[in-house]
Amino acid sequence: MSSDPFGPSTGRGFATTPPSDAALAEGYEVSDANGRDLAICIAVFAGSAVLAIGGTILALHMFGGNPAQYGNFTQLQQHHITPPAPQLQADPVADFAQYQSQENVALTTTGKIAPGLAHIPIARAMALMDGKPLDPAPTVPP
Repeated sequence: MSSDPFGPSTGRGFATTPPSDAALAEGYEVSDANGRDLAICIAVFAGSAVLAIGGTILALHMFGGNPAQYGNFTQLQQHHITPPAPQLQADPVADFAQYQSQENVALTTTGKIAPGLAHIPIARAMALMDGKPLDPAPTVPP
């Protein structure tokens, strides 16, 4: 084993063979990232973060003011608002079963909705949409 820390066994340093023409034609990377450029990029991002945080702190210090200088709160600001209590279902399964039975009655029976409006069972409505007459065909005695 050689004493070179950047030898071919470490995968660092320069390639021992140049890239093939096919690799160059496909546009594959043939070199590692430049450490100097990467360090500059990280430093710029870190500096930007420091400037943004510092600018925010400075703006809060300059324009935030002291709440004591504004005086006392108004009655509206001091008023305590109590939200309404939640209206939870005691038994959701039973409530849903009751809802389903009400809807089932509405879907399978006839009835009035409003003056001049009525509803008919779904099966009958589908038969009417299929082109069957409203009244059943008269039965002829044999």
